[in-house]
Amino acid sequence: MGYVVCDVWQAMDVMLCTSSIWHMCTISIDRYIGIRYPLKAAAAARLNRPAAYNLTATLRRAPLLIPLRKQNTFG
Repeated sequence: MGYVVCDVWQAMDVMLCTSSIWHMCTISIDRYIGIRYPLKAAAAARLNRPAAYNLTATLRRAPLLIPLRKQNTFG
């Protein structure tokens, strides 16, 4: 069970750190658009832009859940 827990821990660590970074990036882009184009941003805010951001972030994180190494067997 030790290797399984370690692999899950590493996968979750990478996924959550990457998610945090993407979240900060999307917030900064959204704020930039709101400052640079205030009228367009107000109209676009009524659209479902947050759902599109979440879908994109989820799709980008999915490959990180695949383990990149094989488990070592000691024997």
